[in-house]
Amino acid sequence: MTAPKSKRPYQRTLRIHPGDFPPTTKPFHHPILHMAIRAESGKKQVTFFSRAHEIILEYCQKYRKRRFKWYRPVSAFPDQRKEIADWLSQTPEMLAWFLTPTAYHAPRTYPRFLKEAFGVVPPPTPYEFACVEKGNFGGIKFRSKGIFYLRAYCFGMSIPQLVRITGEARELIEEEMFQDLKVLCAVPQFQLWCAKIDWSKTFWPINLDVGMLKKLEIQSTLVKGEHLLTNDMVKLLTDSPYFWSFVRDGHLKQRRGFRPGLHKNWLGLYSQRRQNGAKN
Repeated sequence: MTAPKSKRPYQRTLRIHPGDFPPTTKPFHHPILHMAIRAESGKKQVTFFSRAHEIILEYCQKYRKRRFKWYRPVSAFPDQRKEIADWLSQTPEMLAWFLTPTAYHAPRTYPRFLKEAFGVVPPPTPYEFACVEKGNFGGIKFRSKGIFYLRAYCFGMSIPQLVRITGEARELIEEEMFQDLKVLCAVPQFQLWCAKIDWSKTFWPINLDVGMLKKLEIQSTLVKGEHLLTNDMVKLLTDSPYFWSFVRDGHLKQRRGFRPGLHKNWLGLYSQRRQNGAKN
């Protein structure tokens, strides 16, 4: 697969080779775009833009002849729409997925075989895991092959559909999902995001082996935002057995609603499937 750079920002032209693992740089962070590039297609070269995943979502609704009620339309350049629509129209496995009731709607649960991969980390909902926009809690570990598979699953692609789209064996997909999730769950920033703690309402109950000034510094930073913590600060929290015992026993105040950092115009909830004409 070749990927020559264009003079236009966030524009890449790819030669489509089904089964190849696409780049993990912009604009290819979105799991649905990532999977679509791996599908067999009659079009062998496509120019992608930073908002290509939004055009795929709009094309899906047009192809289904039904708008998702949770979706808010976005503006995009006509030339982008035309080229990507032409590519999708020649990609049969993506067209087949668009017509399924699960397309762009998160499942209720994860596959059972992933349960042990989370370890002590409280699992986010599949909706939250799919819609995290930046994934700055893991860097390249959040853009591994297995995590792309898992997030595509959270976007409504079943494992048999992933097999048909990518051409990979089911056993390989499941193994990569499990191993890469296990690695991600060892990343302190991801652990802290999963813990879903409301630090503005949580007093300092965690017995950290640091001085009082350091504790106050960490707590004040947490109130401002978890993303502002240094790596050393995060590890002080997540390496403490007291922290996880407090999380497990419910002694830390939980945030209401969803975890932070979600892009809610990417995906519908499981409960919204019926509203969009889907059946269980």
